[in-house]
Amino acid sequence: GMKVYAPKPDQRAQFKRLAQPGVLEWMRKNPKIGNQWIDGILAAVNRAEMKLGMW
Repeated sequence: GMKVYAPKPDQRAQFKRLAQPGVLEWMRKNPKIGNQWIDGILAAVNRAEMKLGMW
């Protein structure tokens, strides 16, 4: 069978803190991805997380 791991809030925050800067840097340097899309996605995720009380 398969096990599903759901990280705790502090673990999600640590992963985001460590991974997001490098991913965002790569995405912003990619000419196929416009900054307006990146900024829009980040804003939408932030709104969803706030609505769900995730942060």
